[in-house]
Amino acid sequence: MIKFSPEDKRSIFKSVIIIAFIGLLVLLIYKGYMANQEQKMQEIVSKYADNGMLVYGADDSAPPLRFIDEDGKYKGVVPDYMNLISIELGIHIECVPYKWNNALEAIKTGKTDMIDLFISPDRSKYMEFTKPLYTLRTIMVTNRNQKYRFDEINNLEVATQMGDYANTYLKEHYPNVKLVYVHDVGEGLNLLINNKVDAVIGDEPVAQYYADKLGIKNRIRTINTSLYEKPVVIGVSKDKADLVKPLNRAIDNINRSGQPDKIQQIWFGISTPLLKTGNSVSQFFKYLSLIVILVAFVFGIKLIENRFLKMQVRLRTRELEESRNELALIFNEMPEGILVIDKNGKIQSANELVASFVGLRFEDIISMNCEDYIKKLNTAQTKEIIEAVHSHNTGAVIQAEKGHLILKVKLLDMGGERTKDIIMTIEDTTADVIKNNQLLQSSKMIAVGQLAAGMAHQLRNPLGIIRTHSYLLSINDSVNSKGKDSIRYIDDSVKRAGAIVDNVMNFWRMSESGVSSINLKNFINSLIMLNYDEINKRSLNIDLDCEDDLMIQSSQESLKHILMNLIQNAIEAVEEKVGIIIVRAYEDQDNIIIECEDNGCGIAKDNLEYLFNPFFTTKPPGKGTGLGLYVVYSEIKYLGGDIVVNSALGKGTRFSIKLKNQKDA
Repeated sequence: MIKFSPEDKRSIFKSVIIIAFIGLLVLLIYKGYMANQEQKMQEIVSKYADNGMLVYGADDSAPPLRFIDEDGKYKGVVPDYMNLISIELGIHIECVPYKWNNALEAIKTGKTDMIDLFISPDRSKYMEFTKPLYTLRTIMVTNRNQKYRFDEINNLEVATQMGDYANTYLKEHYPNVKLVYVHDVGEGLNLLINNKVDAVIGDEPVAQYYADKLGIKNRIRTINTSLYEKPVVIGVSKDKADLVKPLNRAIDNINRSGQPDKIQQIWFGISTPLLKTGNSVSQFFKYLSLIVILVAFVFGIKLIENRFLKMQVRLRTRELEESRNELALIFNEMPEGILVIDKNGKIQSANELVASFVGLRFEDIISMNCEDYIKKLNTAQTKEIIEAVHSHNTGAVIQAEKGHLILKVKLLDMGGERTKDIIMTIEDTTADVIKNNQLLQSSKMIAVGQLAAGMAHQLRNPLGIIRTHSYLLSINDSVNSKGKDSIRYIDDSVKRAGAIVDNVMNFWRMSESGVSSINLKNFINSLIMLNYDEINKRSLNIDLDCEDDLMIQSSQESLKHILMNLIQNAIEAVEEKVGIIIVRAYEDQDNIIIECEDNGCGIAKDNLEYLFNPFFTTKPPGKGTGLGLYVVYSEIKYLGGDIVVNSALGKGTRFSIKLKNQKDA
């Protein structure tokens, strides 16, 4: 242990007193300065608070930065950030979506007070700017098979958002570039994949979001380097320049809280870091705190230790609370319902999706007995699931039916020390199961059709032999009248069988005519006229709803087979004089939709799944071959389309066909 002399002790004591005095003086000066600044800040904030609210207006189509969701709500990174700023200022901030050009005009004219954007000389003429919120990379996207570089932009046709900073940047650095203005990056990407532009310029997270939404990530490539990387700030109109300081303080407080990192994790993931800004005032405070701590250490180690321990406890508590909140957020964002069940069968944790399956509140699920929950789930496999939980059968996978829903229930081991606890996941697999069943049904139909065609081919020879011998018998004078009646019956049956064979062979030969441009209204009208005699005889009302200039690129022969069969089926399904048949055709994005609807007898629900099977028919014996709708289905699949049928007994039937416009071969 070091021993100090009385003189050393006096010297140390004096030094401590001087340091303490200087520290106290600095502290008083700092407090006075901060009090003055706080007063000025409060005056500014109060002025705007008295006016009611501030208006933030920006782009409505730049997800995940800012966009309008399916419920019409304005959401995204920046609206979340604005909510935090609103809380910090104590002033309500109204977030108003605009098209980007309109958003810039709105702040010029005073309709809005704030906007987030890049700084530019032109924007500096009518705005003042805050500290950065985050940095943003602007990138160039091309088709995957293109190898363009930034130094080639002058030779390209490039899509950019109207009013975007990128337009100014490109005109300054690439004066010969041909710009194609779009409302948003998504529209630009649509032009790109349709080969109407060479490239798209946009902010990286926005471009990635639209690429995912459009399902085109495998069709595009992003230039490795960014066009530029700049900080995004809040711009306020010149007449509200005093608002910049309160906004900067709010940004500093929010950055210290760590909230921007959480916003980023929700919307961006970790691939686009937010800008970290320094704070000279906070640095000064750190040094001042160090002096105070050193002085306090000399005069009371125990006191410092106690305070340090308390601070650590508070910090750890806050970290645990934040971790718990983050875990709950991740838990609730998962696509599967999750239950954590302890060894006594009590539910210890769950997400909100689990509660929605049984129509309960999330709070009602916690501490609920697992068996009670499974009973409320009310599936056809309730007993099987309960037994799996009781027997701790981890690894079990049970397909459970709940009304029209098909759920997949899995049991997993918690692992670690909690070996008696299990996790139950519940996933809605209805869509996947239906899709798999459809694929299976399609495969079965193809197999049956091939078999039928093969059998028809083999039946030709025996039918020919029967027809020949029947003829020989008919001209034999030794055959009496009764025998001749039998021969005529045989001939009729052979003719009918031969017709079926011919139909099978003809129908199995898929239409191979080339793709051509077809005016749908004229084409459908011609098919209706082919059935004019039957329509007129039965006094039926048939309407065609189709634009005069609606065109489709497709196989004319295939379309003829499809529409003729549907029209003839509709004619046969409706009653004379009161029958109504409607044929519609319209364009839906890149698809052509054709509907054939009647008010006839309808189709029983139990028959719908077999409707397109070969030789299946609801008509009386001898009235149909059961091949018409099979041909329709086969031809549509040949064209790469889909067909859906909706029907109700006594009300009628509607067939809906979706076909893509094919390119000329």
